Amino acid sequence: MKKYIFWALLMFLTISSLGCFAILIISKDMLFAILGALLALAALLTYLEIKSIDSDPFFK
Repeated sequence: MKKYIFWALLMFLTISSLGCFAILIISKDMLFAILGALLALAALLTYLEIKSIDSDPFFK
């Protein structure tokens, strides 16, 4: 059950980062570029955390 929360968070962060990049392309605003990059980094770190949780017996 706990890993589904992480998967939902990963999907949300990925969609948010893609949305920020789309807004960046439209508006050429540096704030959205930074926000999109941070959200993409958070999504990557969440994915790596999920991979480590899958091998952790506590979460099974």
